[in-house]
Amino acid sequence: MKSFFLSFSVLLLFTACQQIDLGDYTNTSSNDDTYEVNITSKSGESGVELPYPLTVYAVNEEGLVVSYVKTSESSATNSLSLSSGEYTLYAVAGADAGDSDIFDENVIIAEKGYFDAPIMQGKTNISVEEDDVDADLSLSYAVAAVDVTLNEIPTDVNTITVTIGKQYQTMPLDKKYTGETSATIDLTKQSDGTTWKSNTIYVFPGTSSNTTLTISSTSDSGESSYTITYGSALVAGKPYHFKGTYKSLEKNMSITCNIAANGWDEAIESSFDFGEDYNNTQAPEVVGDIFKVSSLPNVGTLLDGHIVAYVDAENNTGLLFSKKEWEKAKWTTAVSSYSEGELTGWSLPTLSQYQNIRSKLSGVELSSILVSASGTKLNIGNDYYVCDEAENAYSFQSNNSVSLTNNQKGYKVRLVKPITFKIQQ
Repeated sequence: MKSFFLSFSVLLLFTACQQIDLGDYTNTSSNDDTYEVNITSKSGESGVELPYPLTVYAVNEEGLVVSYVKTSESSATNSLSLSSGEYTLYAVAGADAGDSDIFDENVIIAEKGYFDAPIMQGKTNISVEEDDVDADLSLSYAVAAVDVTLNEIPTDVNTITVTIGKQYQTMPLDKKYTGETSATIDLTKQSDGTTWKSNTIYVFPGTSSNTTLTISSTSDSGESSYTITYGSALVAGKPYHFKGTYKSLEKNMSITCNIAANGWDEAIESSFDFGEDYNNTQAPEVVGDIFKVSSLPNVGTLLDGHIVAYVDAENNTGLLFSKKEWEKAKWTTAVSSYSEGELTGWSLPTLSQYQNIRSKLSGVELSSILVSASGTKLNIGNDYYVCDEAENAYSFQSNNSVSLTNNQKGYKVRLVKPITFKIQQ
């Protein structure tokens, strides 16, 4: 993820400092000697500019904001006044962050469900003593970027809105998101008369493992609404470009979600289909190893909370991929005891199963899905994953296997769950 940095130097002054409680805005004085913290902001090597205004808060060990400063432009230099002691510096950057009355509850609120500009956040700990202090404060994106484009829309359509949910609504200084909201955005008809586009909006991360998109339209013939499920939560630092095409002959709408990394984070892709009589937000019925579904799930999505890593459309079978990872020495314990909810019977993959998974998902894509679904990830570059009853190990980077006699590799364990799909009309 791209980062930006602030540098600090501390100089001795003799002034009083202002104290602001994390819940209330109060003014108190201190008789201690204080130090001036000069703040100079600069962007990293990515070439992406830091959004402004930038506000930096100094929080002491008692949880009080004892000083803060707002920087309106990159060329400006500001300073904080701090007594000697230990502090956490919090920074928020962006127009919407700057407009928030953060002292009311020390949170940034997505009052309409989204922001019109990106927001960044960062923190670092500093120790103010008699000597000068230099510290780096790394800022990262606190929001996901989302835009929607729909193609081949019938010419009699008058309005289109898309509601995206659910996301967190508020972000305190410590970035522990709270609340829940959704974002409804308007799409605008383009000059060709059949393409509709939204502006880019910025939303806090998703609150659950799935994200729903509801497309609503009005036309001369009435109103229509379609709801689909994207099988991951929206993640801060990722741009999501949802692109859809209306297929009038099939009487359904096909949505392809191309998630590109324009100077943000790694990219992943997913696709969705829905129509007038289909709503894929319904959970499948599970009987043993059989998942009763209305249509085959897409690789890289969640099925009843489980990661779909491979689908064989000809035989209506598939593989689920475990959210948890183990060291090689614990593979037998993992196989005998692992479950996800009530779903048991997980096993060590064969080499061919790993190769099937890799044929549909790159290691980066699978790792991104794991991060969204469980907070874990694959160590793609170094680790090999045990397979073939612990006789071999597989690399997602090279798509090759090695014998476990090769002790130069780091060996990890992920399990799979073979399942069968039963299509219900």
